[in-house]
Amino acid sequence: MQYLLATLVANPMYYVGVGFSIWAAYAFITFLRGFLAGVRHWFRISHHQEHLDHARSHAVQGALLLAEIFILWEILTFIVNLMKAHFMQS
Repeated sequence: MQYLLATLVANPMYYVGVGFSIWAAYAFITFLRGFLAGVRHWFRISHHQEHLDHARSHAVQGALLLAEIFILWEILTFIVNLMKAHFMQS
């Protein structure tokens, strides 16, 4: 437990990155669930496209969640790098 606490304090971005990667895996699975549900209808003629609204919404939700995670990660690493540069100068 002491080793885990020491590594968490020494390099917290590793554990934050693990959390972000788990969150991104969930977002990707959500995207695939929506995307793959509508793929079979591309190859068949279907007159009722309204029943695919839930699949499209899952695909869009997953893609937007992936974009949100990426933007949050970039903002977080930018702030951490600014803090590192500030503390290296002092």
